[in-house]
Amino acid sequence: MATPDPRVSVIMRTRDRSHLLRRAVADVAAQTFTDWELLLVVEGDAAPVEQFVGTLEDDLRDRVQVLHRPDVHDRESTADAGAEVARGEFVAYHDVDDTWEPPFLQRTVAHLDERPDHAGVITRYDLIHEEAHGPHVVETHQEAPWCDLPPVPLPDLLRTNAFTPIQLLYRRWAHGPARPLREDVPPVENWAFHLRPSPPHTVSLVDEVLAHRHVHPHEPDAPVAPDGPGGSELTYLTRYLQREFHHLHARLGSLEERVGRLEEQADRVEHRVDKVGNDLLEHGFTALARRKYWNVRNRLQRG
Repeated sequence: MATPDPRVSVIMRTRDRSHLLRRAVADVAAQTFTDWELLLVVEGDAAPVEQFVGTLEDDLRDRVQVLHRPDVHDRESTADAGAEVARGEFVAYHDVDDTWEPPFLQRTVAHLDERPDHAGVITRYDLIHEEAHGPHVVETHQEAPWCDLPPVPLPDLLRTNAFTPIQLLYRRWAHGPARPLREDVPPVENWAFHLRPSPPHTVSLVDEVLAHRHVHPHEPDAPVAPDGPGGSELTYLTRYLQREFHHLHARLGSLEERVGRLEEQADRVEHRVDKVGNDLLEHGFTALARRKYWNVRNRLQRG
């Protein structure tokens, strides 16, 4: 008997960081909302991850799927790899470094259930700075970043990289096509990811700190520090606007063609109306009606 589809698909990227993977999987398992599946997208050797999953209890292991994608090297590709097999109505991207508060999924799913026209929802978050000492991670300090976030329409996302993936839950139908990034602009990877479910829909806010972004810059292969203003953002934004300009220009060309055809039809209708008006002036209504009657009758007789 087939199992019903879960409501939430959680996508998690991992590579050779077993201590963080254990914490991240336990974090998802601790959610008060339990109707989810976990898709582990493995960049490197999948054997250690498969071995770890094999140690999980049966009820948890049955909800975890390992996807070996050695060609995946960025957040957008990871999201695409997970979205290809995701069965959930909603999608969350959970970096292996980061964590949620236990009610994160419960609050965000309920929020979107009440707002069917919204593509996604974010919560507030804080930054937890850590240092890795072998298999152990030690928290050094915590901070609350600037976060003035009302519902986020597309123009606001174009101005600034407003939030991080760990804050976001979005509807699977809003997972747009990948927008390829150059390897020289990794700091805007989050920004590119966030722009995908946005146009033309709204991403709204749950006004609680339910997500934690963990930063440990001294660890090899650690994620980049929180995104800030700089040349990379400008580079990405410029390319994004150029693509959108060409897309809108193509649509405008199509609309101009349709308007041209409508104008031709309007000209033909106007010509026929003018002809009828001239006939009325020249012959009078009765004569015109009589002539139309005989024309129709003759066509019917010939038919």
